[in-house]
Amino acid sequence: MVFYLPNQPPNRMEHPTAIEANIPTAETRELPDPRQFNTLGEAMGAARSDARKLASEAAPKLKQSLRTVAFDVAYGAAFGACFVAAFAREVAPDALKDGLARGARAGRDAAARAKKILTVPATPQPETPATCECPDPVPA
Repeated sequence: MVFYLPNQPPNRMEHPTAIEANIPTAETRELPDPRQFNTLGEAMGAARSDARKLASEAAPKLKQSLRTVAFDVAYGAAFGACFVAAFAREVAPDALKDGLARGARAGRDAAARAKKILTVPATPQPETPATCECPDPVPA
């Protein structure tokens, strides 16, 4: 920190001006020219090329982010399912384990029976000719 006496000017070596420090000022800074196009087609072509460039730069980052998210979701789902199953196996009493095993076995057996019923081919029904019994026309 530098302290100055009230009537003493600051040392130029410690505090150079913007021009001395090569800092662009409002007077020395060049403003970029805004894009001007002669036709709408030129403007659309420039926009298309800019969009392609930005998309090609952003695509790898987006792909990596999506890969990371997919991995985290898959890992979390697998961990959660396995943890719950392992925890339940350790904590649950034997009667509950036996009941779950018997219920699972009964469910598999019922599914097998339902599949067997649904896969039996249906017997073809004889076709009956379509008949139309129209009433007699009413005399006028």
